[in-house]
Amino acid sequence: MAPPARSESSAQEARMSDHRKKPAPPMPAINQAPSGLEKVTGNPLTEVGLTAAAAAAGAAVATMAATTLLPLIPVLTNTLAAGRHERRMRQNLLAMEQVLIQHGAELERLSDEQYALVNEVVLAAMGSTNDTKLAYLRNAVQNVLSLPELLPQEAVVLGRVVRDMSADEARFLMDHHGVQRISIGAADLTSTLDHHCVDPDSNEALCVYGLLSLGVLTPGEATYDTMGMLGFSKLVPKLVALLGSPSSAPAD
Repeated sequence: MAPPARSESSAQEARMSDHRKKPAPPMPAINQAPSGLEKVTGNPLTEVGLTAAAAAAGAAVATMAATTLLPLIPVLTNTLAAGRHERRMRQNLLAMEQVLIQHGAELERLSDEQYALVNEVVLAAMGSTNDTKLAYLRNAVQNVLSLPELLPQEAVVLGRVVRDMSADEARFLMDHHGVQRISIGAADLTSTLDHHCVDPDSNEALCVYGLLSLGVLTPGEATYDTMGMLGFSKLVPKLVALLGSPSSAPAD
């Protein structure tokens, strides 16, 4: 004989019993107020390195290594250099955090271009091991808050320059951005107020080549008087305003 059919009430009681056996949903996490740096970068300060690495890895592993200097080979993780870089990165992120805390009102008025540029400056600081460049980048975190109106492409180019520019190139820019022409020639040539002559065998020549590759320096017009001369691009005033300090230049 077939078993008796279960009544509707018995089936309902069985479903309620099964429901009671299910585990309770997890309690929602307590939201903490974001810090000044988190408001700009959109990432918790303690996770900014990991997030930046993951974002860079989406583009290319080589780019991630160059940008954040995270040890990709496990054996490098325990080196003294890796430890120094971790401490340096933590100290500079905290210093940038303090700058942003002091300018909280300006954070509320950030444009999309300023937001993108601050993120590029933070990533550049994570990837630098040079104290002089880090000093310029700390200036940049504050100065970007008061930069004049930025075009989207200007923010992209400025971000690329601050990321790839060396400390010596930045100092060359800050020292000579006021001259009209720069040339690489014989060591005995004399510089003037509007023309800076660079010894081809000097470190300055390497800086000139680097700034030329970044688009900070551009070739002059193809005329007799300006043949072989270089000049600063139209974006340099904003780059100088970004890296400069209201009080004094970064120390060596």
